[in-house]
Amino acid sequence: MRILVVGAGASIEEARRAGAPQEFWPPSIGNFAEKLWGSPHNQFFVYWLPDYLRSLHIDPGPDPTTLFIELARNPDSGINVERLFEYCWANRGEGFRYHQGDWADLINHGILSPLTFLMSQAFYSQGEGINQLEAGKLVASKLRSGDIVLNLNYDTLFEIALEQAGRRVTYAPNSFNGDGVLVAKPHGSINLLANSESFWFAQPDSIGALPSSEDDYRNHVAIVPPRFNKSYAQHPIAQIIFQSIARTQPRNLTFWGVGLTDSDVDLIEIYRSWMRSAVTVEVINPDAAAVAGKVSGILARKVNAYASIEEWLDGNLAGAVHKPPIAYTSDRYVHNIA
Repeated sequence: MRILVVGAGASIEEARRAGAPQEFWPPSIGNFAEKLWGSPHNQFFVYWLPDYLRSLHIDPGPDPTTLFIELARNPDSGINVERLFEYCWANRGEGFRYHQGDWADLINHGILSPLTFLMSQAFYSQGEGINQLEAGKLVASKLRSGDIVLNLNYDTLFEIALEQAGRRVTYAPNSFNGDGVLVAKPHGSINLLANSESFWFAQPDSIGALPSSEDDYRNHVAIVPPRFNKSYAQHPIAQIIFQSIARTQPRNLTFWGVGLTDSDVDLIEIYRSWMRSAVTVEVINPDAAAVAGKVSGILARKVNAYASIEEWLDGNLAGAVHKPPIAYTSDRYVHNIA
């Protein structure tokens, strides 16, 4: 059985193959703020950002968003989206002066709305709906029934690609009988609706659809933004999804478009637990050698590196890094999260 871990690089590769203008490509951690907040199409409100900059003894000036983006470009500045979201999480609900719904607004206007806009521009054809997602379909061709996808992205591009490739998609923690592919999204998803008591997944292609007003279901509730010192224990929905696959024993572990970051403590822990059964560990990434070397160093395992999906499908290694010396389930399942 294979576990495929899907990261931001997978969605970027999808946009590249679709011929989408780079301004509409999905974000990575490195350009998260610039992509989602710096575009003339997505002017983000900044009522919380001046307070964050002042907490660092930085004058926010008349344009704190642009200032933050410029500072975040310097990795030595210590200013980045993970630190920013850490500050916002610690001060949510009472620390911000201007709005009591600050955290919900941050997720809606800072992540979901601009991401939905980028996806609509990059992957939709007028009158025809979403384009064929060629990268995802290629990767799906190697998956078998019973395989698991750990999708770290908020977008649903890979799930749509799975369906386009004729695969049945079941979202964890729904019951899975091994028919098709099980998809786990502990960071949340644009099609994951939740309230304070339960949650459920809508169709993967419901991009841009308004969240349900029934019982106050909203898709911002389950989003876990990139931030330092996060723990899935702080996010009940994420924990439920995460725990549903934690004890899986894969034979193959494949990372596609994934870059491990300092905030991935919980993820790294589960990756290491999967090492006990994994025979093969693989990385698919244009920067294959560097990423595979990082994964190898963290997991203390030999990693097979592939610079493209085609090389992975053909088994043509971009280089081997050795161990360092030292289709959607349509039923509406509701899970209590109290």
